Amino acid sequence: LTGRTPYYGMHIPENRRGQVLVKIIDKPQSYSEYSAIGAFVGKTITEKIAVYEGFDFPTNEDLATLGAAMACTGGVPMFHAVGYTPEAPTREAAFGGNTGYDVIEITRKEIEKGYEIATYSDSRQVELVTLGCPHLSLEQIREIAQMVDGKTIKPGVRMWLQTNAFVKGMARQLGYAQTIEEFGGVLTQDCCTNLSYPELIGIKTMASNTAKVAFYTHGSNGINIWCGSTEKCVQAAIDGYWSE
Repeated sequence: LTGRTPYYGMHIPENRRGQVLVKIIDKPQSYSEYSAIGAFVGKTITEKIAVYEGFDFPTNEDLATLGAAMACTGGVPMFHAVGYTPEAPTREAAFGGNTGYDVIEITRKEIEKGYEIATYSDSRQVELVTLGCPHLSLEQIREIAQMVDGKTIKPGVRMWLQTNAFVKGMARQLGYAQTIEEFGGVLTQDCCTNLSYPELIGIKTMASNTAKVAFYTHGSNGINIWCGSTEKCVQAAIDGYWSE
């Protein structure tokens, strides 16, 4: 009504200063590993502000899924990535002069722990694979289309790819949507798997490549969930089960 926002919380510069340094020792190798790191860090630091140091050219999609995961397993309000986000040209700038911060190191062990945090399942049978939370970009849809090209989903298994109307339209113009549909997948539009209540159509176990889907699916829908790489999720759609 007023066009104004109260001057509080993250709107105050000093409140945005980093509180925990997260040193990336083993670089994430995929989009889903950024999500796994976010799941681990969110659960570890709860509501503090993380400063990541050591990423190698993360994409917007990588940083989006990192932040989404931290906000699910913890209550992290924001994060900095040194050299990439606006208020973090250097570590010192991100911390705003603070020096008494904790340090967390991310190795393969912590990445695997992140996947474990986001996995809640006692069955390896998979009935639904859902990709795209945050919603898939056009580049991500292209990559998935390449993965499924010439292959066929297992009968009885569903695969939903979540995106927005604009990206879906572009994917259809470029032929990516048709490739995914020939595989047996569905490109949804402005949709959320969790709010679609997949349990009402008999889904008991799902697989996803992001911790955000995993967190809400299990907590809100009561569905078993496996969290892993996009490649493993696509393979689960083909096989109908989650491999070791």
